[in-house]
Amino acid sequence: MQSFSGAMQIIALLLLMALLPDRQSQAQDRPAMGAISDYLYPHLHNLVWDPIAPQRVFATSPVGGWQSADGGRSWATLSAATPNLHYGRLLLEQSSRTLYLYRWGDPGLYRSTDFGVSWSQRSESMLYQLALVPGVPGGLYAVHGDMRLRRSLDGGSTWRDLSQPSERPNEFVLAVAPWGSLYALVDRQLYLSENGGFRWQAAGRWPAAARPRELLAAPDGALIASVASDDRPSVSAKALWRSTDSGANWAAAPLPARRIAVVTISADGRLWAGSDDGRIWHISELTGWAQAASWRELPIQLARPLALRDDIPYTPAITDIAPGPRGEVLIGTIHGIYRASTADGPALLRARGLLVTAALPSRPHPPATGELAFAETGQSLGEPFLNAWQQAGGRSTLGLPRTAPFIERNLDSGQEELVQYFERGRLGLPLAGGPLSLGRLAPALLAEAGLRFPTTTPLEGCAFFEATGQRLCPPYLATWQQAGGQASLGLPLSSAEKSEPQWFERGRLEQRDGQVFICLLGSEELQARGWLP
Repeated sequence: MQSFSGAMQIIALLLLMALLPDRQSQAQDRPAMGAISDYLYPHLHNLVWDPIAPQRVFATSPVGGWQSADGGRSWATLSAATPNLHYGRLLLEQSSRTLYLYRWGDPGLYRSTDFGVSWSQRSESMLYQLALVPGVPGGLYAVHGDMRLRRSLDGGSTWRDLSQPSERPNEFVLAVAPWGSLYALVDRQLYLSENGGFRWQAAGRWPAAARPRELLAAPDGALIASVASDDRPSVSAKALWRSTDSGANWAAAPLPARRIAVVTISADGRLWAGSDDGRIWHISELTGWAQAASWRELPIQLARPLALRDDIPYTPAITDIAPGPRGEVLIGTIHGIYRASTADGPALLRARGLLVTAALPSRPHPPATGELAFAETGQSLGEPFLNAWQQAGGRSTLGLPRTAPFIERNLDSGQEELVQYFERGRLGLPLAGGPLSLGRLAPALLAEAGLRFPTTTPLEGCAFFEATGQRLCPPYLATWQQAGGQASLGLPLSSAEKSEPQWFERGRLEQRDGQVFICLLGSEELQARGWLP
């Protein structure tokens, strides 16, 4: 009887397999998630700076861990042993320089004591939240899957129950203040513990009409809370609130965002917020919390392909914001990492060394009807850019196309544009309507590099531009004029002395062997992004 039943199960399994679509053809149409070779979106979910080595950054992704040794300009795999956790969260304990890795709502806590070379699983418990115990090596707080708060003093191997603000909570959001106090939002009641969770006292009410998503304790003693959006599970917030009186009163931040994906506080007390649609704000003086003028937006040159995959769940554009120890800022997105040298920006895509992705617009692009094909780059060129490229000088000025068209945010206007990159520049057409124009690549690159040039004075035989305070002298003057002058290369941003290169709004001129060349600024930017070798 058992053998007959087993045979029937095998037959049923074979019939089911026959009805399933062919695995090989299915993989070609819809790449599986989790393999570097076919993962389309190279986003890093969580970014952590090494406090001892100021240029080292650790990160997690759906296919393992990553690290940067140059402040986020380029990336390399962390270790093949790093667990693959989609939306994994990474913590770094400064004193012992230990890495912890977990995923919200999943069983498993992992630890590395050698900067991610090797990992060990410390716990099989489901964790909703994990936080470091300030000043205690191996000390961890965790909200477990049963909504109980526990503490570990051995890096997550063993856990001890702490006092619970409420015995059977439906929601539990924890915040650990830099000075050691614990705050907990439990079923719309705010609690405070001054002794590490062994005793709690009611501190304030949470407005009953909203669900809390995240709670942060600012260095000035204020509480920052994000209000969960109405969707479940809530992956974003719909508002940011601040309380300076332990939760008795809350004030909303006047951010022009419908959904807030990321909130973080930097070591200097600056608060950062990133929206689902890829915009970022920061505020340094939290006393001006409720005034819109106190918030500053970080310009980010957000790029994305023309079409997004429809076979993966909704993912916010901004996945993490990580201010660095020297004033730089790294922003994780679903298409790579953006880096700003200062809080004023701009933030440029710097994903060199990250996951190989089929969404890269620099992959070979076969021509469509009416397009010109360029065998040298594997790209093609059609409208709306073909005519503008020809009028701008074509090969001699812009050079060959190096990408297919894709969508990118213009740093000058803040508007989304359909763009195409060439060896020496970029063409852009606003999606909301407006004229097609040449992109100003150089100002953003100079700001990223921290280069500022002193103004000069007029000089005989040279052209002088009051708008930028720079002069243009031979032999660069003739080349600039032949290339189309201000309409093509734009105004000079620097003045060249002897054989120095000279920067313009849309390019750079250099001398080599007595000849003047228009540099391949477009290709240089794509190489810095990791889109070109």
